Parts: sequence; C-alpha cells; structure tokens
Amino acid sequence: MTIDTNAIRKLADAATDGPWTGENYRSAIAGLATGTGNHAADAEFIRAARTLVPQLCDALDAARAEIAGLTAANQRLLDRLHAATPDLVTAQQRADQAEDRATDLANRLHHAEQEIASHNKAVTAWANEAAAKDRVIEAAKVWRESSGRHARYNDTRALVAAVDALPKKAEVA
Repeated sequence: MTIDTNAIRKLADAATDGPWTGENYRSAIAGLATGTGNHAADAEFIRAARTLVPQLCDALDAARAEIAGLTAANQRLLDRLHAATPDLVTAQQRADQAEDRATDLANRLHHAEQEIASHNKAVTAWANEAAAKDRVIEAAKVWRESSGRHARYNDTRALVAAVDALPKKAEVA
C-alpha cells in the first residue's frame, strides 16, 4: 500500500488550527467538541495531528528518498560486482593454475634432489674405488721396484692391504 503524502499534505494544509466544534445532526455527528467531557484526549490528538501529520509526511518522504538512494547505490554495487565477476573468475583460475604449476615444480624439484643425492652416492663410491685402485697401483709399483732386489715383507704386506681395500662387487653395485 502506497501512502499518498501529497494528498495528505493538501488535507492538512487546508485544515485550520482550530478550535473545532461538533454539531449533532439526526443522521450523524459531524465533529468533536474540544476540551470537554470524555473526549478531551481525542480532541488533543486531533489538535496535535494538524502539525504532526505534515511532519510525518516529511519523515516518510525523507525515508523514501533515502531508500531510493540506497537502492540506486546498491544497484551500482551489484553492477560493479557483476562486471568484476568474470575478472575474479579469471584471476581465480590463474591462481589455481599457478598453484598447480608450483606444486608440479616442487614435485619435480624433490625428485631432482633425490636423483642428485643418488648420483652423489655413486660418485662418492666411484671416487673411493678410484682412490683404492690408486693405492693398489702405488703398492704394486713399490713391490715391482723391490722385486728385483728381493721384495721386503712390508712391501708385500702393503700390496696385500691395498688389494684387500678394493671394493667388492657387492659394494660397487
């Protein structure tokens, strides 16, 4: 239900400030006596209504204007939200893709680090094997040099120790 504040204002503006009196006719009572009998509160209300009704109309118009302004602002916000939604969806998709890519790269890095660690173990084993072979070669040289002049017991022991220090097949694999 819409209240026609303009029509109410016209009625209020046309009314006088009082005093009002009632006339008793056979068919109806056409007024209200003010300040007498049991009707004093009614008369006070009617007298106050002359100024209160326009104030209420003003307050209602102001509330309607505020609602209209808020409705327009709300619509502008909704329009901006609808306009931004595709950008937000695109940004979210890009963020999801970036997160997936970061996860993939982290997994690949982890596997690469494991492979590097495995290679480091193999390189260390090969380096140890090469060092052991170098010791055997040195011991063999010493033994050969001394074999022409009777190998000494310590030279033979050094050669045997170097050979024993070589990695076994199980250690190399």
